[in-house]
Amino acid sequence: MTNAPSWSEDLKALTRAAVEDLDVTPRGDGVCFKHIRAGFGIISFGDLVSGRLRLRDTDTGDVTTFADADALIEAGWVID
Repeated sequence: MTNAPSWSEDLKALTRAAVEDLDVTPRGDGVCFKHIRAGFGIISFGDLVSGRLRLRDTDTGDVTTFADADALIEAGWVID
Protein backbone atom coordinates (compact mmCIF):
# COMPACT_ATOMS: atom_id res chain seq x y z
CA MET A 1 0.00 0.00 0.00
CA THR A 2 1.29 3.45 -0.85
CA ASN A 3 0.85 6.68 1.05
CA ALA A 4 1.68 8.90 -1.91
CA PRO A 5 0.43 12.47 -1.51
CA SER A 6 -2.60 13.43 -3.57
CA TRP A 7 -4.49 16.60 -4.42
CA SER A 8 -8.15 16.94 -3.40
CA GLU A 9 -10.83 16.00 -5.92
CA ASP A 10 -12.07 19.62 -5.82
CA LEU A 11 -8.65 20.97 -6.81
CA LYS A 12 -8.35 18.38 -9.58
CA ALA A 13 -11.78 19.48 -10.87
CA LEU A 14 -10.72 23.14 -10.80
CA THR A 15 -7.61 22.21 -12.79
CA ARG A 16 -9.66 20.35 -15.40
CA ALA A 17 -12.00 23.36 -15.72
CA ALA A 18 -9.04 25.71 -16.10
CA VAL A 19 -7.41 23.60 -18.81
CA GLU A 20 -10.44 22.29 -20.70
CA ASP A 21 -12.89 25.19 -20.36
CA LEU A 22 -10.35 28.03 -19.94
CA ASP A 23 -12.01 28.85 -16.61
CA VAL A 24 -8.97 30.75 -15.40
CA THR A 25 -7.57 34.21 -14.82
CA PRO A 26 -4.03 34.45 -16.20
CA ARG A 27 -1.26 36.06 -14.17
CA GLY A 28 0.73 38.11 -16.61
CA ASP A 29 1.03 36.05 -19.77
CA GLY A 30 0.58 32.65 -18.14
CA VAL A 31 -1.40 30.39 -15.87
CA CYS A 32 0.34 29.18 -12.71
CA PHE A 33 0.42 25.58 -11.50
CA LYS A 34 1.89 23.87 -8.43
CA HIS A 35 3.35 20.40 -8.03
CA ILE A 36 2.36 17.92 -5.32
CA ARG A 37 5.94 17.41 -4.11
CA ALA A 38 7.62 20.73 -4.77
CA GLY A 39 7.85 23.55 -7.22
CA PHE A 40 5.75 25.64 -9.50
CA GLY A 41 5.18 25.84 -13.22
CA ILE A 42 3.50 28.02 -15.81
CA ILE A 43 1.65 27.42 -19.06
CA SER A 44 1.44 30.44 -21.34
CA PHE A 45 -2.11 31.63 -21.89
CA GLY A 46 -1.52 31.42 -25.64
CA ASP A 47 -0.58 27.75 -25.37
CA LEU A 48 -3.56 27.05 -23.15
CA VAL A 49 -5.98 28.73 -25.58
CA SER A 50 -4.43 26.72 -28.42
CA GLY A 51 -4.83 23.47 -26.49
CA ARG A 52 -1.09 22.98 -26.00
CA LEU A 53 -0.25 21.97 -22.44
CA ARG A 54 3.43 22.95 -22.40
CA LEU A 55 4.33 23.54 -18.78
CA ARG A 56 7.59 25.30 -17.90
CA ASP A 57 9.01 24.48 -14.47
CA THR A 58 9.80 27.86 -12.91
CA ASP A 59 12.78 26.46 -10.96
CA THR A 60 14.54 24.45 -13.66
CA GLY A 61 13.17 25.95 -16.87
CA ASP A 62 12.40 22.44 -18.12
CA VAL A 63 9.37 22.24 -20.43
CA THR A 64 7.06 19.24 -20.36
CA THR A 65 4.15 18.75 -22.74
CA PHE A 66 1.06 16.91 -21.55
CA ALA A 67 -1.57 15.24 -23.74
CA ASP A 68 -4.51 16.46 -21.66
CA ALA A 69 -5.64 17.70 -18.25
CA ASP A 70 -5.68 14.20 -16.79
CA ALA A 71 -2.04 13.62 -17.77
CA LEU A 72 -1.08 16.95 -16.20
CA ILE A 73 -2.87 16.04 -12.95
CA GLU A 74 -1.49 12.48 -12.96
CA ALA A 75 2.02 13.98 -13.12
CA GLY A 76 1.26 15.91 -9.91
CA TRP A 77 0.36 19.35 -11.30
CA VAL A 78 -2.74 21.40 -10.41
CA ILE A 79 -3.84 25.00 -10.82
CA ASP A 80 -2.30 27.37 -8.26
